Amino acid sequence: MKKLVLLAALAALGACSSNEAADDAALDNAAVDNAMVADDTAADVDMSMAPDGKPDAGTYTLTKDDGTVMNLTINADGTLTTSVDGVETKGTYTKKDWTYCLTMEGQTEATCYTDTMDGTTWRTTNDADPTDSYVVVRTS
Repeated sequence: MKKLVLLAALAALGACSSNEAADDAALDNAAVDNAMVADDTAADVDMSMAPDGKPDAGTYTLTKDDGTVMNLTINADGTLTTSVDGVETKGTYTKKDWTYCLTMEGQTEATCYTDTMDGTTWRTTNDADPTDSYVVVRTS
């Protein structure tokens, strides 16, 4: 993407023949530089990791807005375990970027949740039901 933007800017620069056009090209170059900085900043977010910058595998406490607490263990092999009020349920997950699709024992279809970070608050929200949302805290 950066190369295409840079090539377009260079092509525009080559087409310039007057001083006014050269001034315009200099402004275009500044815009390209700023776009590249913005692109580099976005690229610093590693979507293959959890939103806290650590590997996905770990244990978490998820708290729903109504106060319901769920403990979650995610394993590197694509398996997981949830526990609510002492009742454990096992399942599997797939991940793309910060969207996790969970298939729990007894389910035939996955339920997908997308993680977001708002400052230091990590939240996961059901893609099909935005009211099904939890604040996530890594415990290990």
